[in-house]
Amino acid sequence: EPAVPVEARLGLLRGEIRIAFAEGQGWHRQNFPGAIVDMESILHRILSIPVPQTPRTSILLGSITAGATFNTAPSRAKLRFEARSEDADVVHRIERQIDMVVQEVGAGTTASVEIDKIGRREPSALPFSHPIVRVAQDVINGLGLKMRIRPSAGLISSILPRNIPGLTLGLTERESSDEERETMKIEPVFKGLAQVITLLKAIDDGLCYEQD
Repeated sequence: EPAVPVEARLGLLRGEIRIAFAEGQGWHRQNFPGAIVDMESILHRILSIPVPQTPRTSILLGSITAGATFNTAPSRAKLRFEARSEDADVVHRIERQIDMVVQEVGAGTTASVEIDKIGRREPSALPFSHPIVRVAQDVINGLGLKMRIRPSAGLISSILPRNIPGLTLGLTERESSDEERETMKIEPVFKGLAQVITLLKAIDDGLCYEQD
């Protein structure tokens, strides 16, 4: 459904792991294994990290890049990852384990193996009982849509830590989760915009504020 209010902000760690062989370390040799071999070792170890079902937790491997041709082993490789959890301690534990993976693989190769922590945040949540969530539910139900609540790692994170209530509304549906073929449906946009306009009016009318 195009209407998806989101009220839970996940704890998050985003990072980038880079492997690089310096020129002269043998990467011109025919039997040079390349950076992909070391990156595969890192991938295998990260995928072996225990991930609890409760609290909701995930490790996402978002992007892997290496090489540019068929017949040359790459001297560099890069992995972008994201660890999410409702529990900050779980995110910190996963971070420590990934740090150990990088150190372990780095100690066993002549390549440079580095990790860059790009972003992090602590978990928080907006209660379902908050007026803005309840009004949003009424708006969505009135449009004949179904309300779904799920954890978010999106832009809502910039306002919840400041005790500013907020939620995310989906405007439409997508055809494919594949980035290269992803498209948006046009027809659901009309109801998607209607829910935004209606909710904004409810906010202006003072219906979404907690009473002191």
